[in-house]
Amino acid sequence: MLLRRLIVEALEQHPNLPERPSITARRFYYDIVGHGSQAALLCAWKAFGADHLVAGSDYPVLLAYESYRQNFFYLRDSILPPEDVEKILHHNAQIVLGLPH
Repeated sequence: MLLRRLIVEALEQHPNLPERPSITARRFYYDIVGHGSQAALLCAWKAFGADHLVAGSDYPVLLAYESYRQNFFYLRDSILPPEDVEKILHHNAQIVLGLPH
């Protein structure tokens, strides 16, 4: 929804952007902290793909709602393919940080 809104509103306001805002948004990385919301996780996965999602901490806010273990459990308990879960939990952050993987 927000990607579509970015396209319509941003292009009306700024017609000379070098690329569509939805393209720019898809180059960012997003953390999966969703406080257990499978719907939010699925939306992020569909909008940005597993390659642009990373495990996140939302420190110190997350600890007021759930443990880090719970945060990562809801990812493992999701309908996402196991290879995508593996990317999100173990590989994407290494790529973002330029670490060997």
